[in-house]
Amino acid sequence: MTLSGLLHFLSQIPEEELSQFGRNVVKNVKEKLKHLIRFRLGHLTLYREMASLSGGEVQRIFLHLHLESGLDSLIYVFDEPMAGLHPSEKQSMIKAVKELRDLGNTVIVVEHDKEMIRHADYIIEIGPKAGVEGGTVVYQGDYEEYEKADTLLSQFFYGKRLMPERTVRKHNIDKEDCLTLDHANTHYLKDLTVTFPLHVMIGIAGLSGSGKSSLIETLLKRLASACKFGKAVGHATGIAGVERINGFVKISQEPIGRNANSTPASYIGIWDKIRELYAKQPEAKIRNKSAGHFSFHSKGACRDCGGSGFERIFLTSDFSVDKLCKTCQGKRFNEESLSVDYKGKTIADVLEMSITEAVFFFADQNNIVKPLCILEQIGMGYLRLGQPSATLSGGEAQRVKLAKELGRQLKGNMLYVLDEPTTGLSLYDTALLLKLLDQLVAGGNSVIVIEHNIEVLKSCDYIIELGPEGGDKGGEIIAQGTPGSLRDNPNSKTGRYLV
Repeated sequence: MTLSGLLHFLSQIPEEELSQFGRNVVKNVKEKLKHLIRFRLGHLTLYREMASLSGGEVQRIFLHLHLESGLDSLIYVFDEPMAGLHPSEKQSMIKAVKELRDLGNTVIVVEHDKEMIRHADYIIEIGPKAGVEGGTVVYQGDYEEYEKADTLLSQFFYGKRLMPERTVRKHNIDKEDCLTLDHANTHYLKDLTVTFPLHVMIGIAGLSGSGKSSLIETLLKRLASACKFGKAVGHATGIAGVERINGFVKISQEPIGRNANSTPASYIGIWDKIRELYAKQPEAKIRNKSAGHFSFHSKGACRDCGGSGFERIFLTSDFSVDKLCKTCQGKRFNEESLSVDYKGKTIADVLEMSITEAVFFFADQNNIVKPLCILEQIGMGYLRLGQPSATLSGGEAQRVKLAKELGRQLKGNMLYVLDEPTTGLSLYDTALLLKLLDQLVAGGNSVIVIEHNIEVLKSCDYIIELGPEGGDKGGEIIAQGTPGSLRDNPNSKTGRYLV
């Protein structure tokens, strides 16, 4: 059962059939369920594994437990508790955080959401931008004084900066140019037949647990079966219109690269080109050096640390510390490889460059500079070429993936699918993301975003809203159409926020 279903079930039990002990047990369980439902968790089933929950759902369970305990004089730190919440669900989270504060606790919330920041007693903004351009406190104080600070983020709060306008906006949707998913029944989906218009930007909206991810998961499985395997995959009877696209790509916030040596340079495909460039230098030819001699996990690696840049010292069998390699001083390469330079920079110097610096440095190397320019345009110029991929946030990883797609020489007409791409993004970063998505659509592609962010939904050409609630009370399409049509639709729970 879902938590909501269990509450309904327990409410149907006549009290006279229970002993006093039984009545107390039922009363306590019902109180717990009401609290969890209040935190918009009623769609979760009792046997749902914790590992399958989103970060926001886990934090809301944690919040419920601590409110119930009544503890005070603690410091609580929440990292984006608004993630995954529909606008109509946010007030309950804000109220709960305030209750935790009113018990006598200190609550620190790392958050980009406008509503949560507006209700904060004290605001600290770190900036002015990200990476090497950040790390400074640009404002600290209350919300009333925030406007006067005129920081990069406060400008979005007070309308001094606006989200970018779409370059090509479709108000009349072509019903013939579409994908149609037939009879989707995954999880709580109620036998849906859904039409996805193509060559536009589609937003998938709805309350937590209403079936948004289930719908897109089913769509992607059906596309995979239709495009590759020719057999049924996923809980849907069929899909039509696949011939109208050249392929599809799901761009998630999962880390880029598959190993510890993965970097932005290797992921976007320029690392091999840089190594080949160094192998062509006169000094490299004299020393008979190939591209492999400019790889830190091949012939160019420091002999003592193996190209890691550090020495791992085991203090016990299961506890170790990393110490900077004495031989290469963390540069990862051997002396022979570092003796070759290009424009006065060694291969190790290149890995330490930011993307912005690399754009100028490789200005005459078109095959290297093109993907770097795209990353700089979307606000990722602060990343270092050799930065370990594991240190990138989910939002950063997703934008690097988008930049890689934009940099490819594709035939166009692709379908791009993103699940809550604004998670972890500030309003400034969201504006850059919207520009990127607009470029994809303007280039003849189709974009589907599962999203709660109102700024993104306003920018969509078409919205499909699921509901009316979560779990077994969801799984239906309650509204679909342009953002304007949802504003006028009384069934829509998202429309009233699209003003």
